[in-house]
Amino acid sequence: MPTDLVKQKAEEHDISVEEAEEKWKKAKEVVKDQYDLDEDDDEFWALVNGVFSNMLGEKIKIINNKHNNKVKITKIT
Repeated sequence: MPTDLVKQKAEEHDISVEEAEEKWKKAKEVVKDQYDLDEDDDEFWALVNGVFSNMLGEKIKIINNKHNNKVKITKIT
């Protein structure tokens, strides 16, 4: 079942919910492959959201704070 975020992004980008779900799954795979995080980490989901947004063509900036290991996603307008 798609999350509200996936549904919202599908509508915003005029794509099917199924296509958005596939991109979300791919974003999760990318983060799992490239970072030593699991789904219990808030940073995992921040990165998934950032990768997903990027796959949809949104311009984003991923900021990794080295001092506290927190990840922040900022949309560039």
